[in-house]
Amino acid sequence: MKQLKFLLIAIMAAFTLVFTSCEDPITPDPEPDDLVEKYFDIWVKAGTDQPSFLVKNVTDVSDPSVVIDYINAGADITGKLDEEIIFSDGYYYEIPVSADRFGKYHIYDGKLTVIAERPFQGNTYKRYRYTHCWLDKTTLCIMAWNGDKVKPGIIWTKLNTTDMSIIAEGQLEGVEIDAEAGFYFSTSGIAKYRESDGYIIYMTQKKSKFWSEDFNVIFIKASDMSVKCDVKESRVHTMAGTAYGELLQDKTFWDEKGNLYVACNTEREDATSYTQQVGNLLRINKGEFQFDPNYMGHNYDAGKLITSTYMGDNMAILYIQDPVHTNAAGWGSNYNCYFAILDLTTDERTELMYDGKPLPYSLGTFAQFAVVRDGKVYLATNPETAAPGIYIYDIVTKTMTKGLSVQEGYSFRRLVPMEREIDVTMELLKY
Repeated sequence: MKQLKFLLIAIMAAFTLVFTSCEDPITPDPEPDDLVEKYFDIWVKAGTDQPSFLVKNVTDVSDPSVVIDYINAGADITGKLDEEIIFSDGYYYEIPVSADRFGKYHIYDGKLTVIAERPFQGNTYKRYRYTHCWLDKTTLCIMAWNGDKVKPGIIWTKLNTTDMSIIAEGQLEGVEIDAEAGFYFSTSGIAKYRESDGYIIYMTQKKSKFWSEDFNVIFIKASDMSVKCDVKESRVHTMAGTAYGELLQDKTFWDEKGNLYVACNTEREDATSYTQQVGNLLRINKGEFQFDPNYMGHNYDAGKLITSTYMGDNMAILYIQDPVHTNAAGWGSNYNCYFAILDLTTDERTELMYDGKPLPYSLGTFAQFAVVRDGKVYLATNPETAAPGIYIYDIVTKTMTKGLSVQEGYSFRRLVPMEREIDVTMELLKY
């Protein structure tokens, strides 16, 4: 059906050129959405000892009778790109496995294409140990700890993503830390750009060991990278995603009012390992330079927040780790995560169901399984007793349907919403 629509658009354009009269022709231009192909990149892992990472473009994931595989299909990005990667407008951006440059890439029709690469200039970064934010459609800001425990600092680089050229780079000034006491920063932290007033909100831990009992929020004027203020938050131990930013998982989201929500976790009182945490949501209100002291979301005594994704209308989809809820053997066990919707107004948490039962409890705490697109939530699952599969939740009707599956032997790693512009002329030439 989609190909037919593109064909009709192309035919209309061709006839417009051939049959031009003195009169003003009535030839409505196709809507922008008609010239864009929307699809998903489904990232999977194959094997365990020396796993392969494969990516396949799939336009329609809604047919439950479809089982896809990656035999002689999909792009093998093993040893080339990391799954901790930035995506926007159909392209991927990251510091590749070579770990010496910034790159822009395209994955389509089983092929990985290098669009542009730029070697490091002054600041150097480690693979997947940095965070990012978009300052506008083509300006990407990369940030990270400089890795120096003697003179710890936070470095930044602004990139023009049209050709990956370096616009500017430097190190934040005015961020206090006690280096003599052995304190340093989070590996990457989390960065978000607040378009309403032009500030980067950068969250990091200042710590002397792996675990810290508070974290800091630094507000940075994006135009000149000057620090306005550095605020400590101690109601929770850490924001989620301290090591890899949001290169793989949703840890933050904006609501329609311009408020920023941040998934955070606190070590459980009975914890015997770092993994055992309970999660909350904190909020920075639009225009404010601190967390709202009166707001604490997901105020429950169980459930570690793995990912948090906004659905709209004050509702969020959460991916939660809780071995007690899932009846798993323990925190280190597999299949101990589940999906729930959180009402941000009432703080009511509702587990997602299909056919009267909870969605399959899933394998994978380092992955992104939830995507919101065009009024639906697409949820990937890695069940214990069935093939990996996709479920689709309609936000308006609040109904759940089953989508396609992936052949056993593969496991979902991330579900990425992508799109590409259609060349109408080339579509016509196919016929």
